Amino acid sequence: MTMAIHSARQYVGGNSLSWLLKDLDLAGVKGAVLSSTDGLVMSWSESVSREDAEKISAAVSSQVSVGKALAQYVGGGVRQLLVECEGGFVLMSAATTDSVLVVLTDPTADIGAVTHRMNELAARVGRELTAGPRRVADDGPERS
Repeated sequence: MTMAIHSARQYVGGNSLSWLLKDLDLAGVKGAVLSSTDGLVMSWSESVSREDAEKISAAVSSQVSVGKALAQYVGGGVRQLLVECEGGFVLMSAATTDSVLVVLTDPTADIGAVTHRMNELAARVGRELTAGPRRVADDGPERS
């Protein structure tokens, strides 16, 4: 299965990270969404409609809140959340402190392989979303 990706950039002028989601093209993966923790869709695969991507992002926001509330009982921050449904799995993995990678699978998916790929991808998304330090231009105007 080949997943074509859409990016919210064309709609809201944000940073396009859609090329990263292509790495989730694994057996059993139905689709993927990159969401902010406050419920805004950042990118989504073609197999997920824009409307569904927005609904998934909104639901992720509440799941992140639940995860944070429960994490206080075991310590540390939330890294991953998994919801097992009759029709498959919804896996959520922190990409940065403010973004979540969501993958939808059917029941036949190798969850270990999907989670491993998600962890690798989340690290790449984190690097892409983190701005480097600003530098002073050498040829800029002098200031007094």
